[in-house]
Amino acid sequence: MIFRAEAFNLFNRAQYGQPSGSFNTASFGAITSVINTTGLVGTGTPRQMEFALRLNF
Repeated sequence: MIFRAEAFNLFNRAQYGQPSGSFNTASFGAITSVINTTGLVGTGTPRQMEFALRLNF
């Protein structure tokens, strides 16, 4: 019997985007977005856990 567990973004923290680079605005250096908010596995996604059990007989 083999048990396997995987976790993605276990602590559910946001991955922040690049800071604003416009010198002429009041938001210079401010981070206003998160990256990769799609439903795909990777940075910026919600917490996902996966468990598998394999039985050989």
